[in-house]
Amino acid sequence: MTYRHLRGALSAWVVALSSLVGVAPAWAVAPKQPGAPLDDKAFFKPELYISTASVPLEDLKDQLPTRAAWEAFLGQRAGYVSEVKVFLDPRSGSAVNIMGAYPLLPGSGVGNEVTLESLGRSLGRKVARVDARVVGDAVLAFVRAHQPVLGIDVTQLGPPRVTQVDSDLWQVHIPQVVNGVPVRHGRLAASISHGNLVVIGTETWGDARIDTSPRVSSSDAIDAGFAYVDGWQLGDVMVRDPALEVVPLAPPVYQDGETFSGPVGSGYEHRLVWTFEFQRPPELALWELMVDAHTAEVLALRTRTSTSNGRSRVGCIP
Repeated sequence: MTYRHLRGALSAWVVALSSLVGVAPAWAVAPKQPGAPLDDKAFFKPELYISTASVPLEDLKDQLPTRAAWEAFLGQRAGYVSEVKVFLDPRSGSAVNIMGAYPLLPGSGVGNEVTLESLGRSLGRKVARVDARVVGDAVLAFVRAHQPVLGIDVTQLGPPRVTQVDSDLWQVHIPQVVNGVPVRHGRLAASISHGNLVVIGTETWGDARIDTSPRVSSSDAIDAGFAYVDGWQLGDVMVRDPALEVVPLAPPVYQDGETFSGPVGSGYEHRLVWTFEFQRPPELALWELMVDAHTAEVLALRTRTSTSNGRSRVGCIP
């Protein structure tokens, strides 16, 4: 019997299980029980493990098609600091860290002469005060202006998530998104201190060139996933419904063990997947299944540990 036929019959079990979980202390983490039957089936495709590296620009500059752009960028006034430090991800050639001091918002940072009026001109609208939207837009404008050196496809920038840490410090995270589908682990991050952009760079970002239209339906992905775990069993609970994601992979041809050994920029591939989570009592651990949305191949079964706030945290499998 498939998930589609069983889901209604399981609703009473969900209510009962929820009431049991609710009596746990607020700080409690529900542990995965040792020796559980699903342990023997836990796996992930080796290419889902992506080693990361941060290499000084000077070590890779001669291999980059954007060498001229980097020379022009570094030839400008060095962000009002004595030296700009740059590190790249050899898998993609994108900048994982540019550390300098680039006036972006009004502030007391070194060399900062930005005003609300000049900021408004750069954003193309009147700015009355600096808020999260203004900060996000200012970072996006910087990224678009320096796309060649950052080495990313700016059309894959999602909506900024902006946090004001204190009156002088802002943190910005911009997820990688392809045609509305999030890319797992891919993001751009920036820190702004006293009005100056002091750090900006990417994390696990390889431009994704992939068809984001699934050829496998979400219900068929569920059936494929549960076929791998011996089918639906009495008491199984769907915790998170299927969602589309793009996941990065390390091309095996360019791997030397866990280390990337290929040409700069050739270290990422991507797959479109359905991911969803379930519980199989008496375990309280969450299990995530990952199913290829084009082929229905099961790519991973991994544990995620249930917490009292209803969220989940990643287990040992990436």
